[in-house]
Amino acid sequence: MRLLLVQLFTLVVVIAANSETEELARKISELEDEVKVLKVDLNHRAVTVLSGEEANGDPKCAKVCSGTTGRSTTDWTDYGGSTGVYKNVDISGCGFVKIPTITTSIEGSGYHWEITGTSAVYFATAISFRTYLGGNRPNTRKGF
Repeated sequence: MRLLLVQLFTLVVVIAANSETEELARKISELEDEVKVLKVDLNHRAVTVLSGEEANGDPKCAKVCSGTTGRSTTDWTDYGGSTGVYKNVDISGCGFVKIPTITTSIEGSGYHWEITGTSAVYFATAISFRTYLGGNRPNTRKGF
């Protein structure tokens, strides 16, 4: 009887081990499939750097960062005695290690099409840049 119980217990342990082995094999197979997908994703990057002002770094480190200075809340600074304004824009949160290619634009509900400098970038660094806007209106700030 005791031998029969030992054999039965051994059989239960073997069945449990086989069940665990099958579960582990299934999980390993799933992980292998995920690795294949990740390898494909690396080859089909969403960001491709074609050219830039500086030598390209590691293409695996290409980065896109976007943001806004605040719709209707941007604190523009008057530029001297002109009808222009400027804004220093902090991009340090993007984590760039080189000066990025920066694209700017403005939006509005009227007359912003008359503004000049909407895509002009000055003093670009990896952490900030400045943009100037000008117009023919006496108070450019109210023209937005």
